[in-house]
Parts: sequence; C-alpha cells; structure tokens
Amino acid sequence: MDVDDISERLSHNNSKITREIYLHITEKTKKRQRKKIDKIKNIRVTLISHTYI
Repeated sequence: MDVDDISERLSHNNSKITREIYLHITEKTKKRQRKKIDKIKNIRVTLISHTYI
C-alpha cells in the first residue's frame, strides 16, 4: 500500500505526517529488534564458549 493511500485512510492532511509518525515507530521497532538479536547472539556465544571450557 502506498503511503499516500495510508495517509488518506488515516485522514492525515498529507503523507508527510504519516511518514513522520510511522517511520519513527518503525525505527524504534528496528532498534528493539536489533537489541533482542544482539542479546540472543551474546547468549549463544557465551554458551558456546562455556561448552569448550
């Protein structure tokens, strides 16, 4: 779906408003996901390193 279509459905005056709101949310979500993935990677590395001790 196009940003302009979404903007219209949400009754925003223009798509800039929609992009500012939802891209901000998307960036926050990406950051949270990266943190979770990093945590999983760290746990995995820790487990692997302990296996060889």
